[in-house]
Amino acid sequence: MMVTSRAPLRISGEHEFPDAPLGVPADNRSFDDVSAFPAVALFVERARAVRRDFTLAAGNAEVIAQICRRVDGLPLAIELAASKVKLLSPEQILDRLGSRLTLLKGGARDLPARQQTLRDTIDWSYELLEQPAARAFRALGVFPGGATLASIESVAGDVFESLETLIDHSLIRQIEGPRFGMLETIREFAIERLQVDGEADAARRGLAGEMLRIAEEADPALRGPDQARAGAIFEAEHDNMRAALRWALTDGADPILGARLAIRLGWFWYSHGYAVEGSAWLEAAHDTAADLSTDLRAMLLWRFGVLLDQRAEPARAAGLFEEAVALYRLLGDEGGTAAALNSWGSAVRNRGDGARARPLWEESLAIRRKLGDEAGQATALYNLGCLELDEGDASKGRSMLEEGLALDTKSGDEWGTAVDLNALGVAALDAGELGEARALLVRALQIFRDLGDRDRAAEVLGSLAGLAAAGGDPIRGARLVGAAEAVWGRLGIPLAPPDRARFDRYQDKAREALGAEGFEQAKEEGRSMTIDQAFTFALAETG
Repeated sequence: MMVTSRAPLRISGEHEFPDAPLGVPADNRSFDDVSAFPAVALFVERARAVRRDFTLAAGNAEVIAQICRRVDGLPLAIELAASKVKLLSPEQILDRLGSRLTLLKGGARDLPARQQTLRDTIDWSYELLEQPAARAFRALGVFPGGATLASIESVAGDVFESLETLIDHSLIRQIEGPRFGMLETIREFAIERLQVDGEADAARRGLAGEMLRIAEEADPALRGPDQARAGAIFEAEHDNMRAALRWALTDGADPILGARLAIRLGWFWYSHGYAVEGSAWLEAAHDTAADLSTDLRAMLLWRFGVLLDQRAEPARAAGLFEEAVALYRLLGDEGGTAAALNSWGSAVRNRGDGARARPLWEESLAIRRKLGDEAGQATALYNLGCLELDEGDASKGRSMLEEGLALDTKSGDEWGTAVDLNALGVAALDAGELGEARALLVRALQIFRDLGDRDRAAEVLGSLAGLAAAGGDPIRGARLVGAAEAVWGRLGIPLAPPDRARFDRYQDKAREALGAEGFEQAKEEGRSMTIDQAFTFALAETG
């Protein structure tokens, strides 16, 4: 016997067959790929029911795919959206889907009333919930990235049994790991209910407080042996943290809390390719959180400057670092002073003044040695080692980099290890030691890939481009040049001037071997790769 029900009947011998959302195509799929997805097929079928001449074509396939993604592949939502082609083009439908629940109405009149609008369908299920489950449902609405049980309970109290009820009623779902989430269409309804019930501000404050707690716990681990797990936590919570920042900073609800959260996100943004977004949030915190304590103000200036320097704004960054150093000295915070001095040196070097950068790095290293801070020593040694390489003392430069590598390896800092390996790989390449260079660069790329640092992974792709050109494979080199530039373009992060000069030399070598037309063709092939395809290509022995 087959029975349809809003929730499991919980009787002996029952087997559940959940009615899941339809499959939807990912971004930038080919026309043939898009047309094969069930969600797209349903849209086209229902659109033809109201407009016989409607067809799926190369010109509208991506827009229809976006509509299906925007409504989470929900069959009723797709049918309601498709019914609008009688009045609107697919592009106009997509534009109006900012509020899904307002647009998606007007279903067939022979359907029950609750199935004639998407809002009524969700509302019907919601009104059947008991109060504890309804409270849990509303609370989960403030988490755009889904949430763990602990995070949901930080906003709504004890909801363990209620989550099972919500899953049974298909209002929430279990997502990666021990996390729960909602389809965006349903979450929009949950936010509406929070606002109607006067709970929205309290729920958003609870979200922000929980995100700050998570960030303060995970941030210190980003430079130690547990950094992969810490990075994964930040990635999982990033959308939730963005929502908390919008509430605290953009809406002005709590600038101090927003600044504290943005500060704790600073290193994650720096080490995972979010410099553009992160610097915007830290600038908002800098401009709005006027009453920060001196220690937080110093940390904000430092981390804001780091992201500006990564975005190739070294002059502005240097001013922030100078101010941060002054505040850290005022506080007597030697560790903070050393960190800000090191970053100040990087900004000065990126402005082309290595001579002025040297004493800043040397002072930072001296403080770090005094404090016994091995990770900090490794960072200063890396910078000083790169400066020696730039100035032509390869032996001294490699020695300093190897000393830093040993310290990073000892402390379990995989990210720092990869930074050192890349620099040593470049040094080996410049010395003509191509086998050694490849071994070092491949290991660096593997680490950056695994840690999710797309910016520095692209930097290694550029180094491998130089290796390929030097090794007699300019086509491979040009493809890697294109792949690296595509990543930087997507991230909005340009190369620092000293690194740009080296990268341009690698390009020139490949262009000289291939000619301008051949070089551009191979480079375009690299640009068309996804980042995962670029990693696979770069790690292969040939190609």
